[in-house]
Amino acid sequence: MKNENYLERIALALETLVNQGNSLSADFIEDPAPVKKPITIEHTHDDLKSACLELSRNVKDGRTQAKAILSGFGAVKATDVKVSEISTVIGLLNAALVRK
Repeated sequence: MKNENYLERIALALETLVNQGNSLSADFIEDPAPVKKPITIEHTHDDLKSACLELSRNVKDGRTQAKAILSGFGAVKATDVKVSEISTVIGLLNAALVRK
């Protein structure tokens, strides 16, 4: 009988420690490392204008090529290009510049 009482007290003490440990450990849990968002390079209409000017000035018939690329996106001037398509258009203008 003495052993049963002794074992019950030990079991109760262990349960108490485990419960305290769970509540205490929550205080010491470090925040997970912040999630790094992928770096996106967003171009503006000013960047697009610069790319058009560079192609126009440095390539023979560059102005015609720039207009053709813009018209492929339904635009007459750089500001007519949708913001979501600016990077693509700049890529095409740069490709035309490299091909000169």
